[in-house]
Amino acid sequence: MKNNFPSAILVSLIAVIILCFSTCLFALNGDISGDAFVDFNDMEILSINWLVSNCSESEWCDGADIDQNGDVNFVDFAFIAGKWEQVLLPGQASDPCPGDGVTNVSLTPTLSWTAGSNTDSRDVYFGTTTNPELIGNQTNANYVPVALSANTTYYWRIDGKNAGGTTIGALWSFRTVSRVPCDGNCPDLTVDLNSVVCAQFHRLQR
Repeated sequence: MKNNFPSAILVSLIAVIILCFSTCLFALNGDISGDAFVDFNDMEILSINWLVSNCSESEWCDGADIDQNGDVNFVDFAFIAGKWEQVLLPGQASDPCPGDGVTNVSLTPTLSWTAGSNTDSRDVYFGTTTNPELIGNQTNANYVPVALSANTTYYWRIDGKNAGGTTIGALWSFRTVSRVPCDGNCPDLTVDLNSVVCAQFHRLQR
């Protein structure tokens, strides 16, 4: 009689690998409720939708179908169990203003951005090198640099922080206006229309 035991082991190993791969591939965090914490709130949503099939792409069964395969089952439970009572890392800051690579920025800009999700505070980095220095940590999503030079490229980065850790932001840059000789009708280098427009945009996002 043929021994099928090795084949059974192989099938089991493949199933475990597939489950692990799906968990790593989707990199989903188990925070169904969106409160930046994996806890009983998420478990409650999962239980309400337990074993529901044919979850639609628009809402994935209230988010309980974490792996988004159409069914709420033990795979989704595994996502929650694996992140139980963990504080999730902040989302990355986005929508920089001035925009990345923008030129002719005034010498008195207000830097602003859209904060990443679950962000409690942020470290602001600013300078003239691609490794800008840390200016400090703050809770608001704007920063006003001082004493900028004309015709100079500045680099800046926003790192989001919370109790779960730090998310390093993208490196952004802008270049200031060039001073030119004038006969008394000098351009006003203190007015930054780009920052005005961005400030209005970010106010609308709040």
